[in-house]
This record gives sequence, structure tokens and C-alpha cells, in this order.
Amino acid sequence: MLLLSREDILSVFTMRDAIEADKKAFVLHTKGKAVVPLRINIETESKEGQCMFMPAYVGGELNMAGVKLVSYFPANAEKGIPVVPATVPLIDGTTGLVTAIIEGTTLTQIRTAAISGAATELLSNPDSKVAALFGTGGQAAAQLEALMTVRKLEEIRIFDALPGRAAVFVEKQQQLADRFGVKLIEADNPKKAVTDADVITTVTTSATPVFSNDDIKPGCHINGKGWRVCRGLNVFR
Repeated sequence: MLLLSREDILSVFTMRDAIEADKKAFVLHTKGKAVVPLRINIETESKEGQCMFMPAYVGGELNMAGVKLVSYFPANAEKGIPVVPATVPLIDGTTGLVTAIIEGTTLTQIRTAAISGAATELLSNPDSKVAALFGTGGQAAAQLEALMTVRKLEEIRIFDALPGRAAVFVEKQQQLADRFGVKLIEADNPKKAVTDADVITTVTTSATPVFSNDDIKPGCHINGKGWRVCRGLNVFR
């Protein structure tokens, strides 16, 4: 059985690889070649977390099934462990044997960001130069890389509702941004983050809107990862 750690995944699977894989997955699903049942959610007795089971199968040359075992435990942030931990076993479609177990937290981060990357590449204005990123949690770094992978951005503004987190994120991710020639800027408030932005990505579990439709310029593309993205939003592009 193949066991893939975070380090294994990052050493062989780039963001561009993930974006192209997501595009292929959407095509297979659209053609009816993939089976993706609704996920099963189980809330813990304490109501402080959820365990989710997300099965899928794809036939053809792949002929593979899998289940993402993923949880959502917000209090994990205070413990210094992932809020959304996950593991993915893969099942051979011919024998039914589990052939691999993949560290799913990293896989989820990359896969989710790659969907934003694919959407941005296909739907945003090709000459987009300015982006905004809301949220600096476990998924944020991958979302940042996805934006920079698909568009030649000059500036990305970072906003987080918790004081100090945006500044820490900017400092930590500057080396990655330097590879793409992108300037990272800490935004003091949501309005500063989205004003004149060509692309906006939110990756937050906020139960209230994180920015206002009034501050979005025409033609802006929005990747909404999270609960409630925008107050008064009626167009996404």
C-alpha cells in the first residue's frame, strides 16, 4: 500500500498539476463518468465539531474509488493543529483493495485552491493585475499560489478579521510571492482590500458577509470559498 505524506505530495504535485486535474475532473463529471454521492455529515455529541465522509468513483482508465474522511473542528486553531484535518484512502476499482492512503489535509488545501485557480483562469479578465484574499487560515497559502499561478498579478491584498494575522501571513508568504514577482499588502479593512481589485478570493467560515457589493468594481471575478461572501452581491463577474 502506498502512503503519501504532505512532503510526498508537495514534492511531485504542483499547483498547475492540480488545476489541470480539477479541470479534467469537472469534464468527467459533466460527461457522467464520475459518481459523486452527497457527503455524510455527523456532528459530535458536544456540537463542537463535524465528521464528514465524501465518497466518489470514476471509471474508464482510472477505475478508482475514494473517500475523503474530513472533519471540521474550529477549536483546533487554538491547539495549533488543522481546523479541517483529512485523510483519503483510494480503492482499486477492479479488486476493491485500498491501494493508497493520502494525507488529505494538504490534498484538500491544494484541490480547493486549484478550483479557484481554474475558475480564475477561465472566467477572470486576462489582464487582471490586482487581487484580494480574505482569510489567512490553513487554506490561504494554497489559494494565494493558485491566484499567482494563473494570472500575472502585480499586487495581492490580504485581509483577516483577526488583528495581526494578515501581517504574519504577508511576512510568511513573501518568499512564495517573490517567485511570482507579486507584492503582498496587508489590508486594514475589507474596503481597502477589494477596491479596484480584479479578482477576489475568500477562504473563510464567517457567518456574515466579509465585504460589500458597493466596493466591487465592474468586471471583478470572485471565488467564494466559505459561508457568506458579500453583502448585496448580485453578480459574480
